[in-house]
Amino acid sequence: MRELVRRSAAALLAILLGLSIALLAGEAGLRLLRFRPVSILRPDIRKTYRLEPGAQFHYRGYLPGNFEDFDNLVTLNRHGFHDRDYSPQRPVAGAFRLVVLGDSYVAAFEVPIEDTFHKRLEARLGAEDPFARPLYEVIALGLPRKAQADQLQWLRQFGPAYQPDAVLLLFFSGNDILENSPALFGQAMDFATRYMATVVPAKIAFFDYLDLVPGSRLGGFLAETATTLYARNLDRFSNQVSRADLLSPELGLYADPLAPGWREAWERTASLLAEIAATCERLGATFLVAGLSGPQAIGDASSERTWSSAATGALDLGRGDRWIAAWTKGANVPFLHLTPTLSAAGPRRVFWRHDAHLTAHGHAIVAAQAYDFAVKTLAGAARARP
Repeated sequence: MRELVRRSAAALLAILLGLSIALLAGEAGLRLLRFRPVSILRPDIRKTYRLEPGAQFHYRGYLPGNFEDFDNLVTLNRHGFHDRDYSPQRPVAGAFRLVVLGDSYVAAFEVPIEDTFHKRLEARLGAEDPFARPLYEVIALGLPRKAQADQLQWLRQFGPAYQPDAVLLLFFSGNDILENSPALFGQAMDFATRYMATVVPAKIAFFDYLDLVPGSRLGGFLAETATTLYARNLDRFSNQVSRADLLSPELGLYADPLAPGWREAWERTASLLAEIAATCERLGATFLVAGLSGPQAIGDASSERTWSSAATGALDLGRGDRWIAAWTKGANVPFLHLTPTLSAAGPRRVFWRHDAHLTAHGHAIVAAQAYDFAVKTLAGAARARP
């Protein structure tokens, strides 16, 4: 009997020792891979962001309840954009100016300003001087949750002062269309309010319960994975949450057939783009468009497919890209399709894991593509301004 107890104890000790070694190896491996300590963003994070001229803040993510991917110090310029300040007058005669319009992908709060695609593009233009100009300036006008209506307003406000040679609009083939529709945008805001009130508190509480050793990479990774699965299926665990509380109206862009209201959103988007093109023509600037899809449309759509099965039917994840490509072709506007290159590079390399915006590597890819596109399109037509 004593021998049996001794053997059982020895076996248990061996199991515990093996498990301990495995846990330590996992912890060490994640640290060697520079896996960040897992932190979930709290509701008060929004109070720290000030989108106003000259503001400075640490940007850690857009929505509370997401896991932190980065901690970037953002400084906005005198107009409230994530860029340097540029004078209305050209510093030297004949300087080349490119204005970039867009939403959060142009604002790029997730990375230092020198890592943004527009500053990388500016640096390369200056270094290689493809248009034989004394100076190159790439001026970014972009803010989160701002689509073509706001971009048109910025162009009308700042265009006459900056007098750009060219205007590049980075079109996000995702929520840009929704944000151009007051009705659909209102639905999205209602969804965000419900999500903040129901899902986010439950998600944070569940993570805190599982995060037994704060600072542990392995423990945080396991808690993060379990919390993500829990939140995606919260309607199965809580009678206070319905499937509708987990389904963003933005998925309607990909639904087949389209739900009511979306066709009007497409039409308004086309009208706004036409107004931007006309404004560029009045400014004497060449209008260019680059199309970008997020990770949900180029390889990270498993959850969206699952969620949509009961609510939206089949998904057409390429619809946004095809639409903007067709619009630019019909309007005779030069178009750069960024999605294939980003997809080939791998969504996990070019997008942050939780935030879904571009990493520094993603910005580098966009900058390289934008440089080749601009040089090819504008060569021979980049006339100098005084």
